[in-house]
Amino acid sequence: MFFYSFTFTSRALADILTPLMGKIDHHVKNSQEFATKMASVLVDEGECFVSHDVVSLFTNTPITEALEIIRNQLENDKSLKDRTNLEIDDIMELLEFVVTTTYFTFGE
Repeated sequence: MFFYSFTFTSRALADILTPLMGKIDHHVKNSQEFATKMASVLVDEGECFVSHDVVSLFTNTPITEALEIIRNQLENDKSLKDRTNLEIDDIMELLEFVVTTTYFTFGE
């Protein structure tokens, strides 16, 4: 039962958050767009370049900072009420649960 609830929660959050994707300067759709954008980027000494993809499963993403960015995006989203009746605090609580909970099965 836990797996079903977890999957349902994740899917509901994805439906709420998907419209926010691509609305920031640092989002790329694919590796070709990434390569094009990176051709003109210079990383200064003392700076760090970070890229995430599905393969690495976001294991190095700073969760606190990511949640702050998502909260900010939700607070500025004028169409949020069209997608959900949940309050931003409720969405954030569910999202924090999903990104900090590890559920793994093998050989089922």
